[in-house]
Amino acid sequence: MDYVYCGSEIGASEDILSVYDGGPARGTGHFSPSFNGFNIGTTDPDYVELAPVLADGGEHFGVSSVVFDDYEELLWMGNQGGHVTSYYTSSMQKYTSFQVHASDIVRQIATLDSGVLVLTQTSLRHQIRRGLPKFTHKTGTDLYCIKCITKSSIPARTHLWEAALCMPRIVLRAQSTQVAPQIYTTQFVKSKENLLLACNMSYPTHIKDSEQYFNFGTILKRSLSSEKSIQAFCENCKKFSPTNQSVKVTSLPQMLAINCGLNNEKDICFLKRQLNRCNEKASVEVSASLSTSKPCRYGANCSRSDCHFMHPDRKSPSHTSQSNNSSSSPSGRQKSWFPLTFTMTITDQGELVVEMQSDTEKGEHEEEGDKPPKEKGEINRMYSLHAVVCQVDDGTQKNLVSLINVRRQYHTMKLAASESSEDSQHQWYIFNDFSISPVSPQESVWFTLDWKVPCVLFYRSIEEESDSSSSSESTEVPEESPPSDDASDSSVSFSNPFLQDMVSPISSNLSTDATLKPLQSNEMPQSGDLVAMDAEFVTLNPEENEIRPDGKTATIKPCHMSVARISCIRGQGASEGVPFMDDYISTQEKVVDYLTQFSGIKPGDLDANFSNKRLTALKYSYQKLKYLVDVGVIFVGHGLKNDFRVINIYVPSEQIIDTVHLFHMPHHRMVSLRFLAWHFLGTKIQSETHDSIEDARTTLQLYKHYLKLQADKKFTSALKNLYERGKQLQWKVPEE
Repeated sequence: MDYVYCGSEIGASEDILSVYDGGPARGTGHFSPSFNGFNIGTTDPDYVELAPVLADGGEHFGVSSVVFDDYEELLWMGNQGGHVTSYYTSSMQKYTSFQVHASDIVRQIATLDSGVLVLTQTSLRHQIRRGLPKFTHKTGTDLYCIKCITKSSIPARTHLWEAALCMPRIVLRAQSTQVAPQIYTTQFVKSKENLLLACNMSYPTHIKDSEQYFNFGTILKRSLSSEKSIQAFCENCKKFSPTNQSVKVTSLPQMLAINCGLNNEKDICFLKRQLNRCNEKASVEVSASLSTSKPCRYGANCSRSDCHFMHPDRKSPSHTSQSNNSSSSPSGRQKSWFPLTFTMTITDQGELVVEMQSDTEKGEHEEEGDKPPKEKGEINRMYSLHAVVCQVDDGTQKNLVSLINVRRQYHTMKLAASESSEDSQHQWYIFNDFSISPVSPQESVWFTLDWKVPCVLFYRSIEEESDSSSSSESTEVPEESPPSDDASDSSVSFSNPFLQDMVSPISSNLSTDATLKPLQSNEMPQSGDLVAMDAEFVTLNPEENEIRPDGKTATIKPCHMSVARISCIRGQGASEGVPFMDDYISTQEKVVDYLTQFSGIKPGDLDANFSNKRLTALKYSYQKLKYLVDVGVIFVGHGLKNDFRVINIYVPSEQIIDTVHLFHMPHHRMVSLRFLAWHFLGTKIQSETHDSIEDARTTLQLYKHYLKLQADKKFTSALKNLYERGKQLQWKVPEE
């Protein structure tokens, strides 16, 4: 007997279950017994009948299969005569009706995204919902059921087919198990090359894995050669399907950037366990040497936490304090989980191998100049730590700090500038905002993970490092450069960014100052030389303010300024007052306000497509200013401390002469450069717009005038006269 239950609306007084007999002799009517409802163990019915519907072919064939279509919200019905019908809405309106087989019984219907699969005794039909057939598979085997499974769950000893679909696969289970299994699978393997800019560290997530010890090389290898299952778009079935994706390293970079990825507590806890186990292994020998079986004379009353004798209330001699001391300072830690050097190799089979190196092996390699052995077909590189970016938390705020292994040339130059004779001083420096201090190499790989957390690690290839050092040593100084008695000058000359201006003269089609003249070999700045400087800025993001309930204006977000022009002028010599640097800084960001009235920068001056100025990147202007700072020149300007703050470069206060403070009377207002130039020099500047070369030249003249007043002992009276006249004119320069 076959049953069909269907309905339209709630509230019917009767529940009807339509029953059809599959016998050949059947009347035109149909039997509809009445029920009060479907209920099991309760008095109230759980389900109520809505409306009876006579299925297609119900007069001659009984219903053999029913399934609900989740994709289109349809009810599919198959009967004993090989006919399939679909219905929609609660009133069971007919949607489609088609014949899938001439006489076989429809045993099962399965719904897919692309249509329906209808299984009969000897065939499988794939048909779209509107009735058009896509394929028909016929077999002589008596089939009973169909099941959609994934690739990994294919059972053994079954009759398998793949019906023009990648996922899910279609399994037809035969009644007889004597049929030899036949598997038809189609796998598509696609590969593409991609450039990895930074490696994200992937830490184990399973509990069993976290209980083991993983060194840095193991984590790095599994992060670079990862394998995972993702949802990818299949071109055959035109939908997303589960796909296995694996990453394979084909080449090794010159510079390897590693993102530590410690942005959640779970990864930090895992790394803490690895650091502790690394410390335990490193301190085994030290602990053994400190252990003793001699009892302590004070016994249980001993209050020394670092006592090395036996105590009755302690399991072993106390080495906890020493292990804590070793982990509380970089000098006490003998071994770090993060290596200073390691080797990466790609074998001829394409497998990535990461080998760790101890500090002693590193020293032997560096002294002897040995390189890791290289077999035929292998690609290997030895990497050394070049820079580290870490986050420091002092309890109130978090700050990013960088530790950099600077070039030997820069290190030698800094030692010569500080007149230090410590040749063995390390080349590692810590950059903490405006504080730059030398540190030991162990400081760069020492982390507590509570107040000092690593963020990014930069490893440089030792071969590339040696090539760059050799090329720097072979760089020749121009013939015009005079010989220097100081040995440090040779190390400074090749890093001089102004040599490029000598090699590449200024193009004549650029709109620059007519007096601009690059530095010559005999004009290279020395320690104590005067350089007049001025900078102009533009606004990238405006200031955001809000009005408080008391009517006062509060700044929510300050404006974001960016340097647009930097000008430097000679402060002594035959070419005193002649500019040698006038750089317009090209920017790719959107400029909100050019501040033309105060900066002299006009729209288009910073655009490489339209500007006729001498545009340069901010990096090269930084290099020039950094060189001037390192050689020890003295900058003269007006409001230089604010300029250097916006430029974001640190200049020692003893290298700055600011005319704002030279001509300032305590507890009085600051005087503008325009008023100072009119009062002391008798010149009017900044009439329409500002010009950095004109401002720098004016500050140099004011400083020379200041020195003259000091020599004549007239500065005090001149300063009083300045403020008296300024008050009379309200600090405004007369128009006539």
